[in-house]
Amino acid sequence: MNLQKLKLRQQIISYTRDFFDSQNFQEVTTPVLSRSIPDEQNIYPFTTKWSYSKDNLKLSTSPESSLKQLISQGLKDCYAISHSFRNLESSGPSHQPEFLMLEFYKIASNYIDIMDITENYIHNISQRIDPNNSNRITKLINTKFDRIPFSQLFNQYCLPHSPKTLDQLISGPDASEPDLNQLFLNHVDPVLQKLKRPIFITDYPSFISPLAALKKDPLFSERFEIYFGNLEIANGNTENQNPKIPVTWTNLPACAGAGLGIDRLAMLLTNSDHIDQVTPFPL
Repeated sequence: MNLQKLKLRQQIISYTRDFFDSQNFQEVTTPVLSRSIPDEQNIYPFTTKWSYSKDNLKLSTSPESSLKQLISQGLKDCYAISHSFRNLESSGPSHQPEFLMLEFYKIASNYIDIMDITENYIHNISQRIDPNNSNRITKLINTKFDRIPFSQLFNQYCLPHSPKTLDQLISGPDASEPDLNQLFLNHVDPVLQKLKRPIFITDYPSFISPLAALKKDPLFSERFEIYFGNLEIANGNTENQNPKIPVTWTNLPACAGAGLGIDRLAMLLTNSDHIDQVTPFPL
């Protein structure tokens, strides 16, 4: 734990509120405990039992469900900064089972709009933390983020090592998320690590993005992730309004949003190589 870095982390939280408040987003305090949360692929909640009622409760894995419930009831542009918990999360320099997440949604928008907002937000936070761009990292962050389609990265770096084309890996009975993930881990991660600059990876395969709206080619979705090197910072998308898919949120209006790891952003802006350095009480 580094007290100076913790102070900067707290400034990031304050500046985050300043940014979204200035954009007329409504802050929402979301619950940590819930009787149920939507199932999400490869995300596992912590569970506990309420002794009084004998109910099984779950700890929130993100503010997403709570915000979408309120949006479905008429809430407009909104955001939350919430403690989130994920079980069976891999250990490592960028993972803690408890972490701080920013989640925000904008009505009548799409993932392009959200990429613009997210990039502006990160620029804003970076400039307030280091107004003179004296840090090598902030100089890199304050450039325009590249936007590279998932398919371009696959075809350039994975296809030469894959017995299947991307279409074969993401469609029909041959669709395989483990194979896709392993190819990316082996052949794209090293490239991202060398880039050392922020990029958007866009247009993820739809079979691994069930809550994202489909593109004209339904094999792909309106979803993005932000990476700096091989550190994932944020994940966003245009919301899929098909009630057969996001069954938890009926009457969800056209909107888009993103989730961003505050602790990972703090790691980046403080040039930290381990999340424990920016976490007040790491496990």
